[in-house]
Amino acid sequence: MKKTAIISTLFLLVFTIFINENVLAKTSEIEAVKAPLENYLKNHIKGDSEQLGKSMHTVGHLMYIRDGKYTSVDFPRYLTGWKLRDEKIAAQTKSYIDRIEVAGNVAVAKLGLHYPGRHFTDYMTLLKIDGEWKIVNKIAYSVRDPKNNAAMRADIDAVKVPLENYIMGHKTGKAEYMRKAFHTEGKLMSMRGGKYTTTDFEKFFGYFKGKPAKDEAMRKRWIESIDVTGNIAVGKIILDYPTVKFTDYMALLKIGDEWKIVNKAFYAERKGDDSKK
Repeated sequence: MKKTAIISTLFLLVFTIFINENVLAKTSEIEAVKAPLENYLKNHIKGDSEQLGKSMHTVGHLMYIRDGKYTSVDFPRYLTGWKLRDEKIAAQTKSYIDRIEVAGNVAVAKLGLHYPGRHFTDYMTLLKIDGEWKIVNKIAYSVRDPKNNAAMRADIDAVKVPLENYIMGHKTGKAEYMRKAFHTEGKLMSMRGGKYTTTDFEKFFGYFKGKPAKDEAMRKRWIESIDVTGNIAVGKIILDYPTVKFTDYMALLKIGDEWKIVNKAFYAERKGDDSKK
């Protein structure tokens, strides 16, 4: 009895240490992700594009809907034309980080900026590149009065449609489902072999040959979460396969009356060993 109790106590101790170490590691990573986001917010308010650019990777895009039309601007272009703001406006502006989520070397964040007469919501996608977190994609939405704007209401069911098409594309191996899910423009982003890589959606579609995987019966996929603000959204999808688990973060825009994936960033974790990419 005493031996069993000792073993149980040791097991509980080791398990507790393991959990605490994981919690500390995750907390530390979230703090690291905060650094470029806080720098972004501070210098967005100041209007300092040089400092703002330090948070953003040179290969990345801002995407939004203006007058019902999809617009995409690369970060170098986005950073041109900024002017330092009046200090009075800056003093009246509030900013905050609503949430951060990290999966390996990929993260997403939701930010808010309250300028006098205009409220911005930004969903950021970040990758850990050479040990440093960088913003690689931004989708943005703005309103004059978020409290009275019906467009701020979440449209979860509609956002699910492209995400479910994406899952069906994986399940069947048919590119037609992927084409329904994704906008014609956009990038797939990831870290491979320690390097930041981007792939055009059209090339990504080419990986689907019209047949399900041989081990399809052993594969699981689901929508983990959706966050919607106005005409922008972020969806998290899990692809749980026998040898690897993928965490996909999708940035979506409502283009016309239809939601489309405009950016995908993913993290792949190999099972059974410590190799990750």
